[in-house]
Amino acid sequence: MSDSLIHLIRNAIGHGIEKSDIRKLAGKNEVGSVFLKARNEKDHVIIEITDDGHGIDHASIRKKAIEKKLITKEFADSMTKDEILQIIFEPGFSNAETITEVSGRGVGMDVVKRATESIGGKISLDTELGKGSTITLSLPSSMAVKGALLFELNQQEYAIPLTYTEAVVFFEET
Repeated sequence: MSDSLIHLIRNAIGHGIEKSDIRKLAGKNEVGSVFLKARNEKDHVIIEITDDGHGIDHASIRKKAIEKKLITKEFADSMTKDEILQIIFEPGFSNAETITEVSGRGVGMDVVKRATESIGGKISLDTELGKGSTITLSLPSSMAVKGALLFELNQQEYAIPLTYTEAVVFFEET
């Protein structure tokens, strides 16, 4: 999932955050912000990537999807705003006007969605024009659990990741 998180952060910067002059005209701080938050909720780890950029325009997504022949105009007319926004997770879709090192190649959000779903997770999008976007990953907490060696020393409990454990040796007191 680390590659997916990197991709989501890069997308927030490359697609979400406006240039400083545009932000200033919109009454925003000239420097954009991207936040990464994580929390536990019952059996899931929730990870949110939020930007304070321009948000995702569903009309722009709709237009680009029709141009790329991912959907027909007639089908698009029957879709809700949220259904149109889900198109960003389709293979080959990109809403970028120009291709850069960070964005526009049409590779990424579909891969993030597949990686998330392959481990039993879910991905969702919340966006508001002029305010920004939040991508939320809901991942099974079992995926976040790492094997650890638990031991007690001087009445204090410790855990060491098994990846750092070479051997366990037991000594009896004499």
